Amino acid sequence: MGTTFSTIQVQNRQQISKEQFIKSFSKQMEKKGLMSTTAEKAQFSYRLAFSNDNNWVTLSSSEYVIDTESFDLEVQRLAKAMKTCCIGTSVFDSDVSLLYLVDAPNKNKDRVAIGAPDTINNMLDMEYSVVRGKEECWNLLLVEGETWENLTSIWNNDYVFAEEALSRMAPLLGIDSVNIVTDYQFWDEVEQDKSLLSTLYFQTASPVFINDGATKLAISTMPIMVSGEMNIITFYNIGGISSGLTILFVGDCFKDDAVIIDEIQIEKCKNPRVDTYDWLSNHDIVTAHPTKKQIADGRYGLFIELNDFVFPEGVNVEHPSMKGKKGMDAIFTHQILLRFKATIQSGSKHDSAFYAVPQKNWQEGLTGAILKIYKTRELLNLEFLKK
Repeated sequence: MGTTFSTIQVQNRQQISKEQFIKSFSKQMEKKGLMSTTAEKAQFSYRLAFSNDNNWVTLSSSEYVIDTESFDLEVQRLAKAMKTCCIGTSVFDSDVSLLYLVDAPNKNKDRVAIGAPDTINNMLDMEYSVVRGKEECWNLLLVEGETWENLTSIWNNDYVFAEEALSRMAPLLGIDSVNIVTDYQFWDEVEQDKSLLSTLYFQTASPVFINDGATKLAISTMPIMVSGEMNIITFYNIGGISSGLTILFVGDCFKDDAVIIDEIQIEKCKNPRVDTYDWLSNHDIVTAHPTKKQIADGRYGLFIELNDFVFPEGVNVEHPSMKGKKGMDAIFTHQILLRFKATIQSGSKHDSAFYAVPQKNWQEGLTGAILKIYKTRELLNLEFLKK
């Protein structure tokens, strides 16, 4: 199994000192709502490795998730904010290296994919496989004595490990050949001049998790169901903690039992801050049976009252840490899962609605989803073929 990581190479175009660069970088982090702090209080950390000639700085962080829109935006943001050139460098399982260049002062952007064409086609979007670099973008970065031909010959070579292309390319641009292939998690394993390394710690003023205020729910799935099959609706809290939950399935199909839901299971993590992989061993499952009632507007529905249900803390989806893998893991462990089977007794297709309503401390209207229930999977497929 190969190596997978991402780093950002920042050109120190103004040749400012290490201390000045750190101050400038920290100021840009402040604009993102991040404040410098200690390692004990840190929610984010960045590692900076300076080249010997101070021409480039390599940034690495657990926040840099490869091949994502958030990583590309980070490269663009840094280049623009620091008025310089940044190169996002990603390695995919040691099979493919991807370069994303943003030269803000010269208004240049470029992508280069390095690896076997078939591998690139399988692992990346097709557009990357035909991009082999724009000469006008890279010529501005080449050190004296190096040429465009020298650079492209490295890109087009064959490598057992794709990151080797990065280490060979680095000296042509003045980047340190060790820094460019050293991810944050391997920092301490590489022999480097420690005076050229810095670790910066940050925290945010706003909370990652919300305990106070009104409970607000967000639905993360819009289910299309087939009769007799197990279905899962997922939602999570983006507000304060409260207790009590009412589940409603509303629709005319429940009036004469055209659709029957005998039982539901609701599942949540006991401690939502556990590691993602511990989720299954740290969860609560409650089983309940719905009751049929007529609601105020004359429609019928199935009601489940879970008076003792306690909502997990809310997830602040606007928090910077919600971007990337760490954010997705946090949302995953805070999910509330509703499992059930809807069985069609008569008819071939029915529309209904699902609602999750906190019994206390609730605001911002109903949180729900439209449910489409099909008698068979063949009917579902036919419906989609018509569209």
